[in-house]
Amino acid sequence: MESEESDIHPLSSNGTNALSLVDVREFLEKRKNFLKKFRKEKNFKNNKIQNFEKILEYSCRFSNFKTIKNQKVRYFINQIKENKDIQQKEFIRIEIFICKILDLDPKNYEESVNLIPGIEKFLEYKDIKFFFE
Repeated sequence: MESEESDIHPLSSNGTNALSLVDVREFLEKRKNFLKKFRKEKNFKNNKIQNFEKILEYSCRFSNFKTIKNQKVRYFINQIKENKDIQQKEFIRIEIFICKILDLDPKNYEESVNLIPGIEKFLEYKDIKFFFE
């Protein structure tokens, strides 16, 4: 029989804390500067590391959750709550799609429709576009 401690995540069992996206981004930026300097000193022809730079790009993109977007979401949800015609089940689905927009952080309307199938069934064009104004 295994002990209860085996269920604990390895990071928490050795006293190490998980990193936030901001921490990861900062680490990757420092690492990028180090690698650039190292590659320059060793006279590498191509100074780009594609996979690494893509990871850094994603960490930057997803760690920049803006307060303005958060305020927009609150306003939008309050507007929906005030609409008496929307049933609870439909409201929950709309909330899920809003969370997906926030989670995936699409850059525009077209990207959000491509990333989130079925979003147009529950949110109108103007509602989706609202998140990108």
